[in-house]
Amino acid sequence: MSWVEAIQLYRRGKMGFTLLEYYFPPLVIPPYCWTTLVNCSRVVLGVYFPTDILVSTVLGVGTALFSLEQISNAAALQQLGYRHTMNEMDSSVIEHWLDDKHVIHITYPNIAKVLVQWIQDGMPEMGTDFIETIWDSVNVLHIKHQ
Repeated sequence: MSWVEAIQLYRRGKMGFTLLEYYFPPLVIPPYCWTTLVNCSRVVLGVYFPTDILVSTVLGVGTALFSLEQISNAAALQQLGYRHTMNEMDSSVIEHWLDDKHVIHITYPNIAKVLVQWIQDGMPEMGTDFIETIWDSVNVLHIKHQ
């Protein structure tokens, strides 16, 4: 197994758990409890320091959330027809991407600002019109270079 395959397997596992946590929050309680018990036992046995557990937890959760955001961005670009994604490393796809003379600059709305405004407005229903308004504020600039 190459290091690329190992990283991909690790990412799939981390993403699977993150997606499970996002869509089915109650189902992650048993794994979290098990992980907490294992980590506490390691501290009690003197294998780890409490700071080891805390730092690794923060790094793991941060990595998983960042990965979820990147996968969401890639899916949005693919759905909009601007780019395609690959699940496995493919040198021909990378070569095509490097040789592509068309550049697309996409500016997304400041979602944090949108959410703050939504909260200030009393958190009204996020209907289709609300979502369409946000998507309409996406700015796509096609740049052609030599």
